[in-house]
Amino acid sequence: MGLKVGISAVAVQEDVVGSFWTNGMTQNLVFLALLLQRVRVVDESWVVPIPDDARPHQPSVAFGFKQMRLDDAIAKLDVLIEVGMRIPNEAVEAFQRRGGKVVSYVAGNSFVMNLEAIASHLEERAEILPPFDFDAVWITPQHWRTNHAYAKLTKTRAVHQVSQIWDPIILRHGVSRIQHNFFYKRRLKRGCSVGIFEPNVNVLKTFHFPVLVCEALFRRNPEAIAHVYAANTLHLKQNLHFSEFFACLDLLAAQRITAETRFPVYELLGQFVDTVVAHHWENGLNYLYYDVLYGGYPLVHNSEFLKDVGYYFEPFDVQSGAAALERASLEHDERLERYQEANRELLWSVNPDNPGLQRQHGELLESLFA
Repeated sequence: MGLKVGISAVAVQEDVVGSFWTNGMTQNLVFLALLLQRVRVVDESWVVPIPDDARPHQPSVAFGFKQMRLDDAIAKLDVLIEVGMRIPNEAVEAFQRRGGKVVSYVAGNSFVMNLEAIASHLEERAEILPPFDFDAVWITPQHWRTNHAYAKLTKTRAVHQVSQIWDPIILRHGVSRIQHNFFYKRRLKRGCSVGIFEPNVNVLKTFHFPVLVCEALFRRNPEAIAHVYAANTLHLKQNLHFSEFFACLDLLAAQRITAETRFPVYELLGQFVDTVVAHHWENGLNYLYYDVLYGGYPLVHNSEFLKDVGYYFEPFDVQSGAAALERASLEHDERLERYQEANRELLWSVNPDNPGLQRQHGELLESLFA
């Protein structure tokens, strides 16, 4: 008989659509749930909202995932995967006593966020390590380097790298709500209309370097940049560092860059934006990248995991970034068909329908009981 598996989730999310685009953890939960439905050794899977709430868990409702209360999960399930919410200590202890296995799924860069929390005197944002041992920790590739030793010495010795998962289902959910064509066809205007979508909530992904890449190209070739839309920055306009940084830009003097509010990527792509510039530090498999590639748009990026797709530049090398952006502006329309072929190969490698992905997760689940 197969395993019964639950995934922890944040219980109350009033804005279900907004939660998909303001919290990567919600997307991660959806993609993992989709995969578990396909894994051979999993008989049934549920989302377990925490804390218990009488209202349905709206992201699960949107995609038809079964839900189970925490008390029932402790009594009935074989495995609990901690993704969206910390499972209470007493619940874990009761679950492990009856033979259940608990997995910590590291989908965000916990170690770096802990460093930030301590350095910024925001200790309430640091990870609270539980008094129990997890039965396993699963870490996605972009967080392996910074988190595997930390997890091995503080959570469990059974630490495993697990593949990233992505499916276009959430993007399609958003695209169904807009009136313009989402998919790339051609340049919107002469020069690149660049979108920068970094969230600016921690040091892993900020506006700084993508803006510098655009600025470097603009200083060399002003006609190459039509406009830069720096999304997720409007709230920073009163920040002294932000205003002084922007004051240094030729882009600002030429009125070619604007600070914008938060937008889901599909609202700007195809309507205002035809190129995306991104930069990460220790976070190289962002869902944004897959969304952009799925749409066929040029992605100018520094992800070492994705060197074979998009337009790669060396990390923290602004001239390399400017050259990659210029290449995208000159070559993309001509090489679109080959570009999309490479994108399809990448996107299949992380899709829940991929048998290799299903097999990997099945083997990890089975190893919990070996």
